Amino acid sequence: MRLNFNKDLPLTAYYTNYWKSRVKIAANAEAIEKFLHRQQIYL
Repeated sequence: MRLNFNKDLPLTAYYTNYWKSRVKIAANAEAIEKFLHRQQIYL
């Protein structure tokens, strides 16, 4: 069995890692925003 997507693999891995980190950053930003919003309410 020959794998034809061999040369596409690094790019795919790059994009996968990129989007994983982007999603993680977005989730962290949202969590921080919610936390700060809560703090403002309680202050």
